[in-house]
Amino acid sequence: MRRVFTARRTKLLALLCAVLTAYWAAPKLVSAVLGGDPAPGPLVQPAAGLAGKLVMLDPGHGGRDPGAAAGGHEEKDVVLAVALTLRELLQEAGAVVVMVRETDVDLSEPIPGKMKLTDLSRRLQMAGEVMPDVYLSIHANSFPAPKWRGPQVFYNNVVDPSNRVLASFLQEELSASFGTNRVMVVDQRQYILKNLTVPAACAEIGFMTNPQDLSLMVTPDGQRAIAWALCRGLAKYFRHAPQPAWRPQ
Repeated sequence: MRRVFTARRTKLLALLCAVLTAYWAAPKLVSAVLGGDPAPGPLVQPAAGLAGKLVMLDPGHGGRDPGAAAGGHEEKDVVLAVALTLRELLQEAGAVVVMVRETDVDLSEPIPGKMKLTDLSRRLQMAGEVMPDVYLSIHANSFPAPKWRGPQVFYNNVVDPSNRVLASFLQEELSASFGTNRVMVVDQRQYILKNLTVPAACAEIGFMTNPQDLSLMVTPDGQRAIAWALCRGLAKYFRHAPQPAWRPQ
């Protein structure tokens, strides 16, 4: 019963915040979200599809868990920077954003041998309490051979049919931003994706081990370009998404 109340309360807050955000719109053009580069100027109206939507952003790793590392940079910091920028863009477009983490922390409990599992379980618990319209996990890839590059989106095709739609639009925008042709991948093993009951995807925004990708991921301009790609992908998804499986008709 508490979970239902929390979810309803979050939805009401999301609607209220969306109205306020639309009224006090921050400086960005709608066209930047729908396609093209960001440009200065007032936001005339919320970007189509994003206004009133509740998006949960999950920057992977954090705290004691750095994730992949290369060139003096750690995945946990890179994905957090991108997620915070994406939050800003989504809010400017009228969406309501809930962050799994906003700082360099992990969500684990000090249980020997189960710290990673408790971290992932806590992220799932947060999603269950919030029940967002979309849950987006953000990570960065790595591979011993530096030739591999480009972002790739993973999704579970069993939990919710809308996951494929979400992944396809995110992949399309990321590939265009990076100038690569990687394709989205079905992943039925990833703990977060297989246990979520809301539309979800995991965006691996590039390879830490590829110099070209890394140079894009660690600079403010590059991080903003990635965030814009994810924002445009989410906007497209909400304009075309089928009814989520968890939401009553």
